[in-house]
Amino acid sequence: MDILDEEEKRKRGRQDNQKMKAYLVMRLLQKETDFDHLLTSAKIAELLDSYGVSAQEKSIQRDIKAINATLELEKAILNGEEYNIDYAVEDVEYDKDIRSIQYRSADTKHRGYYFQREEGYFELIRLLLESVYASKFINKTDANYLKKLILKDVSKFDIEKLDHITPIVNRNKTKNTQVFENVKKLSDAITARCKIEFNYNNHYIPEGTDKPKLTYGRKGQKYIVSPYHLLINDGNYYLICYDEKNKRKWTYRVDRMEKVSLRQDEKRAGAEHFYDFNANEYAKTNFSMFEGENKFITVKFVNTCMNAVVEKIGTDKIRYLNFDKSHFTVHMRTGINDQFYGWICTFGNKAKVIEPEEQVEAFKNYLRKITTQYEDM
Repeated sequence: MDILDEEEKRKRGRQDNQKMKAYLVMRLLQKETDFDHLLTSAKIAELLDSYGVSAQEKSIQRDIKAINATLELEKAILNGEEYNIDYAVEDVEYDKDIRSIQYRSADTKHRGYYFQREEGYFELIRLLLESVYASKFINKTDANYLKKLILKDVSKFDIEKLDHITPIVNRNKTKNTQVFENVKKLSDAITARCKIEFNYNNHYIPEGTDKPKLTYGRKGQKYIVSPYHLLINDGNYYLICYDEKNKRKWTYRVDRMEKVSLRQDEKRAGAEHFYDFNANEYAKTNFSMFEGENKFITVKFVNTCMNAVVEKIGTDKIRYLNFDKSHFTVHMRTGINDQFYGWICTFGNKAKVIEPEEQVEAFKNYLRKITTQYEDM
């Protein structure tokens, strides 16, 4: 009697599992197939059985028709079209090309169903993944989590290709775990048009070390600003705001902000500074990058330049040392060209190339080219 009861429970369980059958069929085809890798209805039934779901081949074929109609309806809804399931059923019945799940008969021994991706799908997924890995404001833990989300519906065959691509991207990742929370709070503050407060990390070199560390700026006192825009540029997330302390538009790195909170009772200031503000033009005139022939160079900077230097060139494979109480040096191998020299010039007399001698002379020649333009004026 107990054996019969157990068998009855098993059968009832498999009957209840039928409610999940169509979803499992779709997921199997998404993950296990592409144009060159097919699954027959018999193989799908076998895989379903291993999951505890009984299925006949005919019922799987019916499921596939329903899945195609449902996915077509989903496309229409996402595009904002007026559509219903009856139209979707009719469309996928008469237009085979729009079906997400296709049947392919390559030869008598190689035939079956596969999940058809839209043209350019793989390239878009790759671009999305590379964007995540290239974003310095996303820490490694969050980047790996986002990777799993992005690849959730991607076939295992495409994942194999992508695993060879994404590790190539190499950026200085933030260690700040509050970035996503910060972005939400900043967005809420911009919508509410109120001020915010936060702690802001600045770099310094501890005595006896050769790497910059972070500490709260303004001796740990809160920064209070009026937020207006969030901007992503060169792998970093920035807040563009009005800073009353500096009496002007100011830019802060979101990944260096901590303990962000809204001052909801204080309306933001500085609206006149953002009249006709264009984020794209602002980015063009406030951010740059450089490439060139890799050579060693040592540059001496005034300590107040530390944040700007670290944000631009990072700390990986770069040696930072205290030079004296007012200066630090950076020894690095980097791309050397006119754009790089131009970047050094942005620091004015607060930066000086000091080694090697050939780079000192090369920088002098760069400056001479500029000054000779003014000799006859």
